[in-house]
Amino acid sequence: MGFMTFLAVPGLVIASFILAFAIAAAWESHTPVWSGGVGRVALGMLFLIICLSLILAAPPAISPIWLQYLLLIGVPLIAGFAARRAIALRWSKRSQND
Repeated sequence: MGFMTFLAVPGLVIASFILAFAIAAAWESHTPVWSGGVGRVALGMLFLIICLSLILAAPPAISPIWLQYLLLIGVPLIAGFAARRAIALRWSKRSQND
């Protein structure tokens, strides 16, 4: 396993999480997804995910490549979206109690 693989694995997880978090934030604000600062963050993370996926394509870090992308992209996407929704739900409950 090379140094680029060592950097690409956690980078792919973090970028996927941030992408889902940004998309959930734009979805909750009822604005077009690709406009404003959140959209630029989402586009940047999407570009980063594509680049890091290409780095991990040649020597896969996890043997079946479909499992690699499921674990390194799919799971963080779901976790990022769920985290943003949980934070928004908690904030809305807190504002209703005040």
